[in-house]
Amino acid sequence: MLIEHVPRNRTEAYHQLQSNIRKTYSGIFQGKRVVENRVSAHAARLVANCIIAYNSMILD
Repeated sequence: MLIEHVPRNRTEAYHQLQSNIRKTYSGIFQGKRVVENRVSAHAARLVANCIIAYNSMILD
């Protein structure tokens, strides 16, 4: 049962990181049109993935 919780916890942590990025850069990652909001969502994902990659390189 512990094995099932690890991926779920990682996913929740990833989404929390994205949420914190969006809150921090609310003026930048915000658009008026659907296309702008999609670009903003991709940008927040990119920043989150860069943070995770940087942290994993440091820990290696």
